[in-house]
Amino acid sequence: MSKIYLILVGVFLCTSLSQAQTNSQVSDSLELETLTVTASKIPQSERETTKSVLIIDQKEIERSSGSTVAQLLNAQSGITINNAYGNPSGTTGVYLQGATGQYTLILIDGIAVNDPSGSGGAYDLRLLPTNDIERIEIVKGSQSTLYGTDAIAGVINIITKKSSVNQYNLNGSLAYGSFNTFEGSLGANGTLDDAVNYSFRYSRDSSDGISEAKDATGDNDFDEDGFVRDAFSAHLNFNLSDEFSFRPFWNYTFLDADYDGGAFLDADNTFDLKVINAGSQLTYTNENFRLRSDYQYTQTERNFVSAFGPFSAEGQFHNTDTYATYNLQENYQVLGGVNYQSNILPGRTNGGIKATAQILSPYATFFIRDLEGFNAELGYRLNSHTEYGNNSTFSFSPSYNINDSNKLLFSASTGFKAPTLNELFSPGAYGGNEDLDPQKSFSIELGLESRFIDESLVARFQFFNRKIEDVIVFQFASDFLSGSFYNLDEQNFYGVEIGTDWIVNNQASINVNYTYLEGETISDDGSGGTTKSKDLIRRPKHSIGIGADLTLIDNLFINISADYVGERPDTDFSVGSNVTLDSYTNVNLHTEYQLSEGKFVLFGDIKNLLNEDYTETFGFATTGISAKLGVRFNIN
Repeated sequence: MSKIYLILVGVFLCTSLSQAQTNSQVSDSLELETLTVTASKIPQSERETTKSVLIIDQKEIERSSGSTVAQLLNAQSGITINNAYGNPSGTTGVYLQGATGQYTLILIDGIAVNDPSGSGGAYDLRLLPTNDIERIEIVKGSQSTLYGTDAIAGVINIITKKSSVNQYNLNGSLAYGSFNTFEGSLGANGTLDDAVNYSFRYSRDSSDGISEAKDATGDNDFDEDGFVRDAFSAHLNFNLSDEFSFRPFWNYTFLDADYDGGAFLDADNTFDLKVINAGSQLTYTNENFRLRSDYQYTQTERNFVSAFGPFSAEGQFHNTDTYATYNLQENYQVLGGVNYQSNILPGRTNGGIKATAQILSPYATFFIRDLEGFNAELGYRLNSHTEYGNNSTFSFSPSYNINDSNKLLFSASTGFKAPTLNELFSPGAYGGNEDLDPQKSFSIELGLESRFIDESLVARFQFFNRKIEDVIVFQFASDFLSGSFYNLDEQNFYGVEIGTDWIVNNQASINVNYTYLEGETISDDGSGGTTKSKDLIRRPKHSIGIGADLTLIDNLFINISADYVGERPDTDFSVGSNVTLDSYTNVNLHTEYQLSEGKFVLFGDIKNLLNEDYTETFGFATTGISAKLGVRFNIN
C-alpha cells in the first residue's frame, strides 16, 4: 500500500505543477451527453440511463496504445482480469463484481457472441485486437432481461470502428517491444457515395513471450511460449433511404500459440484457434419508431497438441435479435423484441460430441424518461429452452436526478445462465446431465453519482449484492470412477465501488477508484449437508486504481497509472488446498507525442515500471517490466 501513497503524492505534485503553468484554470466539464446504447438497447445520454455504465472511449483506447483488451478492462473499477499481465498467449479470465467469466456476456456491436466449444461458453478476449475497437461499454448488474443467458453479472459491449464521414480515411499503427513483440495494423474506411460506407482492417500481432509456467527451480531453462494472431474485418453500410440502413459484416481471427502443462510445469504444447464471426444489421428509423434486426453467426475451431495427443473441438452459434422501440408520448417509450439463439457442437472433431440446444425469448421493456427528474425501466423476458423448458427474468431500474449535479440509481433484477452443451451432453463415465436446470440469480444495485466544480469532478458510489442459485458444478461419484454435472452450489456476493474523475484543468486530469468485495460459496458436502467457503479464488477483497493524464508541453501527453491488488486465495492443485497470493502494486507509464497536427503519433509504453515480482495465478509467471515503442497514424 505504501507505493500507492507515493504514487498519489507524485500525481498531485504533477497536477499542481501543471496548474501553475496555466495562466488561468479552464475546467472542461465531464461529458454528460455521451451516448450509451448498451444499457437499454436504445441511444441514451449518461444522464438518462438508469444503470451503472462505464465507457472506455476512443480517446482512452488510443492513449492506451500498447495495451491489450484485457489490460484495458483490468484498469476499470469492479473488474479483475486474471492473466492480464501474464504471458500474452495465456488464457484470460473476467471477474466482474466478483462473478467468474461465465456470468459476463460479451457483445460485439451490441450482439451477443458465444463459444459452445469453450469452457462455460465465454468468448475469448485474446481474439480481439485493440486497434479495431471504437469504444467499450460496460453495464454492471444482471442484463438477462435484455440480452438473455450469461448476463448475470453484466455485459461488456465491444463496439468496433465504423466508416469515416470523410470520402476516405487511412489509419494504422506499428509497434515493437520486449520479448520480440510486434504489433501492426492497417485500416481503410470512408464513403463511396451518400449511400455506401465501408471499413476494412487487418492486424497482425506476434510475440516470443515468456514461459507461461513459473520456473520454481530457479534454473530459468523453461522455454518461451509465444503466439501469432492475424485478424481481418470488413464492414459495409448501405443507406437504402433516409429511414433504412443495412450493414453486413465479416470478422476473421486466427491465433496460433504455445502453452505449458500447468502450474510450475514446462511443456512443449501448442494450440490454434480460428473464429469466423459474420452477420448483418438492418435498421429502420422514423420520428417515433425504430426497428432493428440483428443476425450473427460465430464459428470457433480449436486444435490442441500436447503429450496427451491431439484434440480438436468446434462450436457454432447463431444469434438473431429483432426488436422495436416506440415513443408513446414525450416521456414514455416501449421496447419489444424476440431473440433466438442456437448452440451447436457439430461432432466432426476428435472426441467431439454432436449436440444442439436452442433458446427462443420474447421480451419487453417499458421506459419512463425525465418525468420531473424521474427515469425508470421495467422489463420482462420469457425464455423457452429445448432441454430444460421455460424460465423468466425481470428487471426494475429507477433513477432520480435530484438536481443537475446529483443522481440516485437503483436496480433489482433476476438473471440466468443456461447449461452449456458440454454440461448437458458430454458422453462417457464423466459425462453430461440432460436434467440440468439453468443457473438463476437475483441482484440489487444502489448508486449515487455527484458532480462538482462546474461538473469537472464526478464521484460515483455503488453498492451491489448478488445471489446465484443452482450453480452447476462437477461432482465425482463415491468411487471416483464416474461423475457428472449437477445444480448443487449457491454463491453470494456483495461489495462497494467508489470512483472519481477530475479534470483539474486543460493540462491534467485524475481518476481514482476503489473496490471492496466479499462473498461466499455454499456447497453440497455429498452427505445431505452443506459447507461454506469465503475463499474467492483470484479475487481480492480490496483493489485500488489510480490514473493521471498530463499534458506538460504542447503535443506531449503522459499517462501514469497504478493498480493495487490485495491478497487473494488461489488453489494449489498438487496438494488440493488453497494458498494466499501476496498483494502487489503494478505501475504503468504511457507517453505520446503528436506530429503533423495529430496525423502521426509517436508513443512509448512501459508496463510494470517498478519491475514488481508478483503472481496473478498460482504457478504461472508474469512478465515483469516490459516496454514498447510505436507510431500511430490517421490520414484523411
